[in-house]
Amino acid sequence: MTGEAWRVDPAEVDAIVTRTAGPVADVVEARAALQAAFATASASAASGTVAAALDEFATHFAPLLAGVSTTLASARTAATAATSTYARAGDQIAGRVRAESDAAGTARSPFDGRFSGSRGRGSVAIR
Repeated sequence: MTGEAWRVDPAEVDAIVTRTAGPVADVVEARAALQAAFATASASAASGTVAAALDEFATHFAPLLAGVSTTLASARTAATAATSTYARAGDQIAGRVRAESDAAGTARSPFDGRFSGSRGRGSVAIR
């Protein structure tokens, strides 16, 4: 098998990392903002009434929660895209292994779920 089958496009990897890093950074930032809101509410509770602390917390909490939900959805989308890209690359590699194995007349690789000497017991496809 040629070395080309195993090469990874650095630009594609960079694009995936970039798409994933942004939403992850947003989640970390939202977490820090949420911690700050808790600290503010705690400080208000220590210096005043509980009602004032709860009002202050509610003022900050709703937008933060909405922001965290949005950033988690973005992170999930980016992770799904990355997973799809790597799955597609795995399928391409498996296809090349099968094609080169068939062309050379050699036993199939366990990479595609078939083993030589299975004596007709069937095969399991790895997806």
